[in-house]
Amino acid sequence: MKNLKKIKGDIISITIISIFLLMLPTNVSADPSNPEIGISWIVNYDYWDDLPLCDDDAEALRDDLIDDPSTGWIEGFTTSNTNVHDEQWEIYDDQNFVDDVHFAYYAGHGWVSPYTGRTVLVFDSNVFHTPIDSADMYTLDKCDWGDENSRKCNWVGLACCDVGQRMQHALEGVHLICGWTTYCADQVYGEELAEQLMDGETVKDAWFNTGDLLGDEETIMRVVAEDISVANDHLYGYGTVYSDPTVDSTYYAWTHEV
Repeated sequence: MKNLKKIKGDIISITIISIFLLMLPTNVSADPSNPEIGISWIVNYDYWDDLPLCDDDAEALRDDLIDDPSTGWIEGFTTSNTNVHDEQWEIYDDQNFVDDVHFAYYAGHGWVSPYTGRTVLVFDSNVFHTPIDSADMYTLDKCDWGDENSRKCNWVGLACCDVGQRMQHALEGVHLICGWTTYCADQVYGEELAEQLMDGETVKDAWFNTGDLLGDEETIMRVVAEDISVANDHLYGYGTVYSDPTVDSTYYAWTHEV
């Protein structure tokens, strides 16, 4: 009887696994010959605290990816300090920046207004601490990543505070946006994130694993997806990338406490 029970258990397990595999998305995307990573980082702020590690963070991610000759990753845009502007991350010129690379990464300040819910990447501010040059993620008519015809952007990483609360508003064809819903420490995440991705972790798991290793305790990370079909995306060259999802009013989200 013990052997019979074991056989039945094995049959049931195999059946469940087979059903699960059949349910996984089957439409995959072909790897481009030279996928591109673009980065923006800000260390020096006039009226906000400086973030001395943001350059090391973003550049470590970019450099580690492009230093691996086996996958062909190359540098897209790099903007820094006073050369980071709202139009590069908003509809006005994102076709030449965020939407023109496969993976876009920002390291700097983020802010959510406690009064209006306005959610922005902070590039510059005035003496009243109010952002004046910033990417507005609260309304789709400003940040709409992945929307441009024949553009490339599949993944966005945001190493900044708070904006993960409402970053789903920027989904417009991009597969995944990764961020923080709480305070995010000024830390060099990029090196560990690159290692996780290059070891074959999914984009989502690599983001959360990096936070576990380097983030402050009790902070919260969040990943949002245009569709569940891209939840297990890897970076090009390191695993499966699923086909571009249909843009609609639904989205999927995962949160993770460090």
